[in-house]
Amino acid sequence: MKVLLKIGSMMIFLIFSQVLFAQGNTPPKIFVVKIPLTQCNGQCAYIGEINPNGNYGNYVNFTAGKWTWDSKPAAMRSLIQFDLTSIPSNAVILSAKLVLKANPPGSGFPSVAYAQPNGLVFKPLLTTWSENTVTWSSSPTVGPVMATHTGSLANGILLPSDNITVDVTTLIKAQKLGNNFGMMMQLVDESQHYKIRSFGSDDGPAAKVPVLEITFN
Repeated sequence: MKVLLKIGSMMIFLIFSQVLFAQGNTPPKIFVVKIPLTQCNGQCAYIGEINPNGNYGNYVNFTAGKWTWDSKPAAMRSLIQFDLTSIPSNAVILSAKLVLKANPPGSGFPSVAYAQPNGLVFKPLLTTWSENTVTWSSSPTVGPVMATHTGSLANGILLPSDNITVDVTTLIKAQKLGNNFGMMMQLVDESQHYKIRSFGSDDGPAAKVPVLEITFN
């Protein structure tokens, strides 16, 4: 019994010592920065295969899809770039989330478009571009898929609450260490027609602009 008590006392002492040691070390501070996309801290543009030389830098939606115009199928993609200079150069990024808020693309796209398998992929952009001049034909070079969001709107109705949050930690970490040219959003599968995902852009309603949330220490 005495032996057990002695061992128990030693264990308590060790645990207490570890607690004191931990309390003696100040943990690193964790910061969370939310960057809403505006004309001052980033850019956004839609590019459409149906009009490869058209510029849509002022498009109100951040869109990815596949549709037909006069029976001709064409893909829709979007580019986005956030200004990351508010993140200190020596910061350790713990997580990065892209928050996109649902915004209907217009009457030309019936509700059936939302019920399709509308998985999304996000790829880093590797070269410079400008929302005022970029087109499908002149779109920047893209890298491999670095973030995904799967799922569809099974009820076939786009609701204001159908917002998504995409984990882009790996992508943002790489861009913070290297060159930040932004990212491109497109459908996982662009072979199937009549499907679309549509969110607010920096030219749409202020309450629906994309937001990049970065946690770092």
